[in-house]
Amino acid sequence: MADLERKLKEEALIIPDSISPEQMKMKLDAMTSEEKARRSESSDIPSEEFAPVAKQNKVTGIAGYRRLINPLATAAALFIIFGLGIAIGKRGLGSKNASEATVAADSIAAADAEAADDSFETEAAEESAAPTEEAAGDKKGISFLGKNESTGSETDYDELYAYFDRIAGEQEEMLKEYAIDDMAVGDAITEDAEEDVADEAAPAAESAQSFSRDASQNGLTAAGDIAGAEAHGKDYSDTNVRTEGVMEGDIVKTDGEYIYVYNESTEYILIYKVCPEGQVEEAYGIIPLYPEIETGCEFYVNGNDLVMIGEERTIGEDIRKARTVIKTYDITDRDEPKLKSTLKQDGNYHSSRFVDGHLYTFSQKTVFLNEIEKKQPTTFIPQIEDDLIGPEDIYLQRNCKQTNYVVVTAMDPGSGTFTDREALLAGGSLLYVSNDHIYLADETYDWSNFMFPGTTEIVSFSYAGGKMEKQAEGNIPGSLNNDYSLDEKNGHLRLVTSYMEDGHRYNGLYILDENLQGISVVKKLAEGETIKSARFLGDMAYFVTFRNTDPLFAVDLSEETRPRVVGYLKIPGFSAYLHPFGEGLLLGIGYDTDEPENPIKLTMFDISDPENIKELHTEVLDGITDASVLQNRNAFYCRPDKNLFGFSLMLDDAFGSIGTLSYYALFSYDKDKGFSEALIEEVGEHIDRYTATETTRGLSIDDYFYIVTPMDKILSFDIKDGFKKVCEIEIR
Repeated sequence: MADLERKLKEEALIIPDSISPEQMKMKLDAMTSEEKARRSESSDIPSEEFAPVAKQNKVTGIAGYRRLINPLATAAALFIIFGLGIAIGKRGLGSKNASEATVAADSIAAADAEAADDSFETEAAEESAAPTEEAAGDKKGISFLGKNESTGSETDYDELYAYFDRIAGEQEEMLKEYAIDDMAVGDAITEDAEEDVADEAAPAAESAQSFSRDASQNGLTAAGDIAGAEAHGKDYSDTNVRTEGVMEGDIVKTDGEYIYVYNESTEYILIYKVCPEGQVEEAYGIIPLYPEIETGCEFYVNGNDLVMIGEERTIGEDIRKARTVIKTYDITDRDEPKLKSTLKQDGNYHSSRFVDGHLYTFSQKTVFLNEIEKKQPTTFIPQIEDDLIGPEDIYLQRNCKQTNYVVVTAMDPGSGTFTDREALLAGGSLLYVSNDHIYLADETYDWSNFMFPGTTEIVSFSYAGGKMEKQAEGNIPGSLNNDYSLDEKNGHLRLVTSYMEDGHRYNGLYILDENLQGISVVKKLAEGETIKSARFLGDMAYFVTFRNTDPLFAVDLSEETRPRVVGYLKIPGFSAYLHPFGEGLLLGIGYDTDEPENPIKLTMFDISDPENIKELHTEVLDGITDASVLQNRNAFYCRPDKNLFGFSLMLDDAFGSIGTLSYYALFSYDKDKGFSEALIEEVGEHIDRYTATETTRGLSIDDYFYIVTPMDKILSFDIKDGFKKVCEIEIR
């Protein structure tokens, strides 16, 4: 019991939606007696002796009324209920049509056919053919709300209102059921339990401090190829993105003729003219964010259209009631940009992508259960502009007990109008966009390890030409590191995941078909370690796990039904970011954990022969403890054709004479000599150094390299003349 209380105490303020009180109650009520009996006999279920012990925490008769729930007691109740092995499918809420309502979504976690992998002997690994499908009854598919012919009245949303109202009611009942007086909870935790917590907290805190930078990159620090673009006869670099052909917004852009900069301090986007010989002219045009956009901004440049995205908030209002704003400017005359359109959608801005002339914007809308009113759908239905999203465009994720929407719109900047809209009741914590599909992934938690996700639920939408359509859903065991842990090829999704099994942590690789059903899996890789980075290159998958060393795995995916681990290499530390760097080379950027301060390190791997991966060179950047590339992929510059890559970094010498300094570093690589510094330039002289490290970008136009620090300066250098500085202009 002390172990249970200790774990709950540590996590008292973080209770995932997947094990919320309302979800646990729903699952328990839905179980048949046969299911309960079968589950209780499972070797994976904890002993029932936990139940009566936990029930002792239920306190009554304090002043004739129970006090507000202590988070510790609530979480303990969840563990008891979840210990029964509860399983339930989604609740049906109507359908768009009969065929769509039965999209197959069996979990590949039920795969049983596994054989030993003879090609991989260094670590225990298992392979299986296509996982067997498990009859799951109404666990299959998801529900489509509403009717094909919506009247737009509140009656169209009756089932959605009932869904939220039921969650609110069951949450209230659950809280009452496990109401515990604050003092009683304090007494229930013994001194021994508190000592246990203290004993384990110290190493946990040390570990968290050591790897906090890596943890903060989840969902953000994947890498993409920066391809040289051609426009106006110029060769220029573009924003580093996850998927080639799928553009991402950023705070600095170029089209080869101009440099566009978002200055957060003034809340303007400034346009600078690029002149011959690396010169830069003063700001041509100035585009204000106000009044609609009040916080945050990233933008795209598409020909003569500039599209900016940010958030609108009402002063004094809860930030979760924010709206995402999309403004399009006609920049045909760069000196006098003209506003073309302003569009709004409910929710906090999450992310966006620009593909084939259309912008896809993702926001997250929270429903406040204590504010919903049946006759006011705006209290529980997201709006696009001033219109409610139609019930036919709202989807309920399988096993969903969410109160958050992911709102997705498609818009045409040319006409300044939305071309499609969708809303999914899901957390949408991880987003991956391929050339053909949008994937949203959410972690769900299991009783067996409160600290580690049980499964990841995945929903896919196809998209093209500004239109979207729900396609499939499925799940995999464990959690994904970031959106580079997923990759689509020929309509099939390949993933690498870290998961728990029988109390041990493993890593695995899964291949799913277009319906997100299992094709094959490689399991039980690198016991006790966690995936830190991944990169899929054609028919090969490369990923790094870490505990004390940096194993780089190479998996051959050419035969989808039988992927094979063909290569494996261990080196100290770990690479948190992988990026291809020319033929047969893979660049790793991460941390050298052999040094106390965990400095940044560069590693070049030879992957020309995946069965014989080699570490060619490693360079430790002494004193450098932070790098923008490990926080935001958009901050990475990489041009293998120019033999250059770069990012901003921070030298932290707080106890020395130097202090904290920010630099932009540009590197080159030679197969014989290794890494060398092409350019090291101090940045952020007039602003906070942490901000400078985070926001500085590097880009190239023809034979000149530009360093842009949005709230400070633009610097330009002649690449052919040894990176001689040719221009310096202050950003105002």
